[in-house]
Amino acid sequence: MTQTNLNKIKDLDVFELFVFKYIFEHKHANNVAKLLNVSAPKVSRSLSNLRNTFDDELFYRRQAELKPTPVANGLYDSICEFCRIVEKLETPVTPAQATQEEQVLHIAVPQILFTGIARSLKHAQDQGRITKVRLHSWHENTADDIYNGKLDFGVGFENALSKELTIAPLGHLQALCVVGAEDHPIWSQHENVRLEHLTEYPFIYIAEAGFNDKIDPFELYCRNHGLTPAKIESVSRREEWYSHMLNMGSLSFLTPVEADFYKDVPSIHTERLLDKDYFSLHGRQHGPMLHFIETQKQYRHYNSKQREAIADVIRHAIITKPH
Repeated sequence: MTQTNLNKIKDLDVFELFVFKYIFEHKHANNVAKLLNVSAPKVSRSLSNLRNTFDDELFYRRQAELKPTPVANGLYDSICEFCRIVEKLETPVTPAQATQEEQVLHIAVPQILFTGIARSLKHAQDQGRITKVRLHSWHENTADDIYNGKLDFGVGFENALSKELTIAPLGHLQALCVVGAEDHPIWSQHENVRLEHLTEYPFIYIAEAGFNDKIDPFELYCRNHGLTPAKIESVSRREEWYSHMLNMGSLSFLTPVEADFYKDVPSIHTERLLDKDYFSLHGRQHGPMLHFIETQKQYRHYNSKQREAIADVIRHAIITKPH
């Protein structure tokens, strides 16, 4: 970015900086007006002032969306940095509040690992090994929330995220369990449930970004092996997934740590998938990789000791060795 444009950013109204940032990210002026809780004309006036300031269109309409010009692309990172600073300045914290805030870390995790990670973190908290943690479900805007400081870090399957985030491998999932209603006929028909047996019944899964949001490994396995599954569907919420198994006779997969929780849930039954089937499912010698995703070091609100302690708990919760 040129020094001239940097000086222009400094001269802009703070509100206009946020208008630029949100238009860049959300592509629609009306959506930006709703996010900022202002009228659409006010957003239009701010956009007009931005265009005059930088002597550039900044955003042009294409297929009902506002697309950034090269000048807007060049401004985005610096404007985001200004917005980040402003957000921090607008949240005054007293020493007492700061101490309390440091004791709670906000972490995003995939829904399919939520319960197991929560239980493992609770056990570690009871032992005094980690601070308090509030878990959030990973969703489409989680990476932005980590970058903007709304979340401290996340555990996810995605690895092609913003260049402003630090992504480190946490480990591979190493095993799965089959799960379904306790009165499902598959349990009595087979001593060991195999992948080909699952094709005889509806299959349900929770779609997770970077893992199975495009296609689930079981569906891909069926295609590659010439198998025709009865039906495969995806849902976005755990409640839908649970009721689908009870009311639709569907089967699904769980990690062992999740299965350990569901074995005590009424009307649900789980069985470990054979290791050879697990690795055949993924077509390789290891399962999907999970990543530890966080903002750059200078923006973190926790120290390396806290980070490693929590990462260690999560790693042991999700990385189950086959046996």
